[in-house]
Amino acid sequence: MKTKQVQGYNSPLTLRLKIISGYVLLLVLLGVIVSLVWLEHRNMEVLNSSELRADQKGKQKTGLLKNCSTFLSLMIFFC
Repeated sequence: MKTKQVQGYNSPLTLRLKIISGYVLLLVLLGVIVSLVWLEHRNMEVLNSSELRADQKGKQKTGLLKNCSTFLSLMIFFC
């Protein structure tokens, strides 16, 4: 039993162009993935720095509240 082969125009130039286009698509995909990872990393750094600033502000407010409560308790004690 013989099978029929579909004859297409697959010259060496066409095959090379297909291989090159495949590599180009892989490089584009790799570039997209790298850029998305870089953007995510940058966003995480921004979130971490803003979280650190918020934590420092919270500590300042806590310290101020402690100082105020100490001052008020001394005022009540001496008055």
